[in-house]
Amino acid sequence: MQMGSSERTWRLASKAAGIAVLLLGGLLAATLCFGSPGNPPQVPSILSPEPTPTDFVFHLSTFVLAVTGTIFAVVFTLLVYSITKYRQRSYNDDREPAPL
Repeated sequence: MQMGSSERTWRLASKAAGIAVLLLGGLLAATLCFGSPGNPPQVPSILSPEPTPTDFVFHLSTFVLAVTGTIFAVVFTLLVYSITKYRQRSYNDDREPAPL
């Protein structure tokens, strides 16, 4: 069964919209994680690195967050890729698998 051009256009547009939403969500998350507040807080923050040991711990935790965020992004991308590549297709419903 052939797909019409409008159905192909709709599917392409929906995939493009999904990718755009994922990219915007990632950018929003990065902005929220690494953005600095406009005004300094009046109450001291427990995450504000003042002495040297806490500065080291802060940089180490930032590094660990960056590494785990990268791993999460790679795994999530591979998951989305495998789901879209190997999903069951509607034009393939009436066929039986090849005999072994």
